[in-house]
Amino acid sequence: MVDIPTSAEIKETQPLKGKLVVITGTSRGIGSKLPLPFAEAGADIVGTHVSPGDRSERRQQGVINQVREVNPEANFESVLVDITDSGQQWELLTIAVGGDVYNPTRKVDVLVLNAAGGLEEGKGEDWADRINHEAQIELVQLFLPHMQKGGQIIFMQSLWSHYYGQTKQYAIYEPVARTKHAAEAALRSGIPEFEKRGVKLSVLVGDVIRDTSVHSMFSRVFKADLIELESTVPGGKFPDADEVATVVRDMVLNPGENGATRYIGRDTLPPFDESVFGEELAREEVAEMLPMYNDNSLFLDAFELTGMNSGIGTYTTREKDFDGHFDGEFADMKVMPGHFITEMAAQAAGMVVARTRILGSGMPLFTGVHADFLSMSFPGETLKTVARFERAVSGKIICNAKVYGQDGTQVANFDRISFQVLPTQELGRRFYKMTRATRGLAPNEESSKDTSE
Repeated sequence: MVDIPTSAEIKETQPLKGKLVVITGTSRGIGSKLPLPFAEAGADIVGTHVSPGDRSERRQQGVINQVREVNPEANFESVLVDITDSGQQWELLTIAVGGDVYNPTRKVDVLVLNAAGGLEEGKGEDWADRINHEAQIELVQLFLPHMQKGGQIIFMQSLWSHYYGQTKQYAIYEPVARTKHAAEAALRSGIPEFEKRGVKLSVLVGDVIRDTSVHSMFSRVFKADLIELESTVPGGKFPDADEVATVVRDMVLNPGENGATRYIGRDTLPPFDESVFGEELAREEVAEMLPMYNDNSLFLDAFELTGMNSGIGTYTTREKDFDGHFDGEFADMKVMPGHFITEMAAQAAGMVVARTRILGSGMPLFTGVHADFLSMSFPGETLKTVARFERAVSGKIICNAKVYGQDGTQVANFDRISFQVLPTQELGRRFYKMTRATRGLAPNEESSKDTSE
């Protein structure tokens, strides 16, 4: 390790003067702070912002003003770019290399992959994959031939994304964690190609960063957890965006080995407790984990987690599950209603999520199901549901389940069971009231009670 100059020494010596740094996502959060230490060191900077309109332009102008305060002579250009759009990726490269990709006047020294997403509403189920994984790799492939020998790619990673699959994940953050983890793996697989071109990959793994959107979300949904987590951080508090930005600049001044990982905040998370695999929970224990169901509506007698993403629920049907379904001359044909089997599958899927993910004060709302087929089940029959967590997408958790009869015959196949993860139970109640009102139904007595204490 080499000694990193002090801020005063950096201002005086301008160690990055003449270097070109491209940073994605510079209008808010950590990204709005990233240009400042580079400007202090004399670098030329091209940043990106994604949202057109007055508000976004004002935010980006605020970043430009801060850069000028740090170094009035710094060159900082902000470009309106959606990094998921291949045409706009090309426009960014064109501007970065001097206006003509085929006859460039400069090369890129540092590419900082900061822009990310996955928690936004209304972006579609593939949004997290598109912005956090695919777009990152596309940018690297596009920029790599235009980078200086001795250049550097810095991938901004989160602690939960870095350890995805090895630790208990926050359910609401899972779309981001899964896709950014995939991006890091893909980037690391490209190290041999980077080395051929004389370019290094560095990964900065950040803890919860204060005053960012993720910090705000965690504060709402996992408030108790967050206080406990912060007490374990070196120094007793989470780092802020300014600290992160300085570390990124210092990673350029001292890049280390190709593929080097730098941590800010904690450098590890508790490993997932695999002792829960194979542990069977009795009906009473299941009821504690699914408190929204009463005895009549709980269709699990036992549940066993079989893996990080899978579990088995069992249920022996009861006479009352069949009461009133058929009448008259068909009354002797006791068949369990299909919506009960659907609920049983959803409950088993919910248990997989509840046992392997952290919900905090969040509320998983069962929102949809698609079944390939649904057959009959009978009184006293013990049904087995094999449920799997499939993936997390923007605000949703997608699972699937197969239900088997007592003799092993498959009686139902649900290829999609969807849960909307709402940040708090209070939002869940508001959603419930709003949906009733939209359908012209008066509030019921329980849902109209004030729960906003």
